[in-house]
Amino acid sequence: MLLNEHAFRAQIDEELHSRPPPEIDTPCLISPLAVQVAAPDRGAELTALAALCMEHGVKPPAGGSAHFYATLGPFELRWERHTEFSSFTFIRKCDEGALWEQQALDAVPPAWLESVPGQLVVAIHLAFSAAEASPTTEVLTRFFEGYTVFGGTVRRTTASLFGSFRRHADGFGRVVLHGRGLLPLQAGRLLQRVLEIETYRLMALLALPVARTITPELNEMEQSLALLSQRLTEAGDGRTREQLLSELSDLAARVERERSNTTYRFAATNAYYGLVQE
Repeated sequence: MLLNEHAFRAQIDEELHSRPPPEIDTPCLISPLAVQVAAPDRGAELTALAALCMEHGVKPPAGGSAHFYATLGPFELRWERHTEFSSFTFIRKCDEGALWEQQALDAVPPAWLESVPGQLVVAIHLAFSAAEASPTTEVLTRFFEGYTVFGGTVRRTTASLFGSFRRHADGFGRVVLHGRGLLPLQAGRLLQRVLEIETYRLMALLALPVARTITPELNEMEQSLALLSQRLTEAGDGRTREQLLSELSDLAARVERERSNTTYRFAATNAYYGLVQE
């Protein structure tokens, strides 16, 4: 090129294409996992991915990769690295009858799953049906283990979505998608949207236990501030006021400590919430 190219030009140009929706043939089984991974464990994560790839004779992702898509024997793996978590999506083609009896994760070696570093946040078993008719109430009741099922039409009434918002006996959430005659890319885009909503919804809720933990202390600090303000107003001599100002300074330090400990978590929740709303 005649012009001096920016060092980041290729990187930012490819960013739009870094996480394309999968092209999937239905019916199929999908097991998505989202694992919160600390920075020191990122190397171990790539090592685990490389081990799974080599087991199936597939070239592993390069160091520093942020996404990886490959067919590994009986299943397809889609791995994506995000700021504080990584997503592993396992997709397995099957016939309609197997949708209600098997899971995509059944084809993944349990020992390999145990080698993946981090803390599991999202775990779902999803059945994507392409039958002529939507799943019957009897089928859904059995699949969702008797829990109340919520659902309706999506994708401008061309597909249906069902879920229970529950953890089932195996510790996984469950979702059913049904779409008759969807092209592979149409099915993939619908799947991607559903999985992103569920993942970001749960990642947003990670701040809820934090908020519940610090609320009693915040209430206590609020009461202390009100009492200190009253005592400062009523203080007559300088020594008393100096002591109260010292207590006020200690209280301010506690507030700042809590702010420092929770700012990232609450900021992340706002970001995830925005993604879910979008």
